[in-house]
Amino acid sequence: MACFSTALLENVLIAFLVICFFVAVFRLLVPQVLSWFGGPPGTGTVMTILGWFIGLLIAIAVIIFAFDMIACLFGNGGLSLRGVR
Repeated sequence: MACFSTALLENVLIAFLVICFFVAVFRLLVPQVLSWFGGPPGTGTVMTILGWFIGLLIAIAVIIFAFDMIACLFGNGGLSLRGVR
């Protein structure tokens, strides 16, 4: 197994997206929680989180599909980097 493979890059990109999602949710929920202590309530917090979650799932699906296509292209049955005999 190679140290730097496409599977590693795929996993790093998915982990990056998940971390970005949770950071964005945290940044959205902090004002919401603070508004419980006297501020006006947030109106679209839940819908915004659901939108981000759907975007996260779509981005993960696109990454998995792209890396599967790259693996197929450079795998045994597809185009290879070696010379043709």
